[in-house]
Amino acid sequence: MMGRKKKNIAEIDPDSCMHCFECIDICPLNAINDDLAVDGSLCDGCGKCEENCPSVAIELVEIDTT
Repeated sequence: MMGRKKKNIAEIDPDSCMHCFECIDICPLNAINDDLAVDGSLCDGCGKCEENCPSVAIELVEIDTT
């Protein structure tokens, strides 16, 4: 029996976000749009957005891909 496939994607807390858009500028895959929504099909969980978020509004969360 095969295990579930999982991956990390960025999740933005809208209550903590100060809308600086640093995450949009830093994302190498353009996975974050102007509405600060993360496209899970593009996000590879590299963590650059999380590392560079000045308001600590982004965390990587594990999701099932199956």
